[in-house]
This record gives sequence, structure tokens and C-alpha cells, in this order.
Amino acid sequence: MAKQNHPKKLKDIKGPIARAELQRAHYIITVLALALTVLVALNIVEPVQFDALLGSIASALLIVVAGVSLVIAVALGRLK
Repeated sequence: MAKQNHPKKLKDIKGPIARAELQRAHYIITVLALALTVLVALNIVEPVQFDALLGSIASALLIVVAGVSLVIAVALGRLK
């Protein structure tokens, strides 16, 4: 199998369609991470089987994932 050269920087992604798809994917990741954060946070308030510490850590990590993905999506939008 031939070795593929994957882009290392945002500017290395060629083509407007590829950038638009990557941007769309990161928006979807952002929405999913935020939705999961809300579910985890609601389960902290109304305990199901989440420990408050575990729920807080999971929420914090999901917020980080959502933030990073949103920043990437916005950066891709500005590359056009």
C-alpha cells in the first residue's frame, strides 16, 4: 500500500469542497459535544448514576472538545 501524505496545516487542505466538508464536520462535532454536555449536566442536577465529580470532569472535557472543534470550524471558514 502506498503511503499517503496527510495535510499537516489547514492551508495544506486543497479545494473548497474539502474545506467546506471539514468545516461542516467540525460544526456537527461541536453541536454533538454541547448536547452531550447538557445531558451530563442535567444528570448531575437530577442524579441517575453519575457522581458529581465524574459528571463535572466529563462536562469540562466535552466543553474543551466543543471549543476546539468550533475554533477549527471558524478558522476553516476564514480560509476561503
